[in-house]
Amino acid sequence: MLRIYCDTGAYREELSSYERAGTVELFQFQYENRNRKISRIATPSRPSWNQANYKWSELEGITWADMAQQSEKWPPLLSLIGKGNKTDAQHLHSAYMSGCRLFLTSDKGDIARHRDAIEELLGLKVFHVPDDWEDVRAFIEENG
Repeated sequence: MLRIYCDTGAYREELSSYERAGTVELFQFQYENRNRKISRIATPSRPSWNQANYKWSELEGITWADMAQQSEKWPPLLSLIGKGNKTDAQHLHSAYMSGCRLFLTSDKGDIARHRDAIEELLGLKVFHVPDDWEDVRAFIEENG
C-alpha cells in the first residue's frame, strides 16, 4: 500500500477513493491546520506545545517519547528548507518517519521548489497540488 503525506491545502477528494479502494493510506500531523478527512496521524517531529493540537485519545498510542523523535535526517532537512520554515520541515520529516513515499503540498515556495533535493535526502517524491495532480494520479496507478 502506498503511503502519502498530504498537507491540508493539497488534499483532493479523489484521494479518498484511492484510500477506500485500499491503494493508498493518507497521513498528516496537525502542526498548523487539520483536514478531518485524513484520519491517519503521521509520526510527529518534535511538535511544540502549540503545534500538538490533538487530544491524547486521538493520538493512537503515541507517547511523550514519540513526540520527541527526530531522525538523523532532521539537521540536513532543516538546513535545506530553512530555519524560518521549520513547520514545513516538520511536515516533511513526519512524512519520512511515517514511511511515506509521496508528499503532496500546496506550498510552491518552501517545499515544491526543493523537490529534487528532498527526494535525494528523504526518498520522498514531492508533488504540488493542483499543478502536478495528473502526475500524482499516474504515480498512484503505477505504484499503488
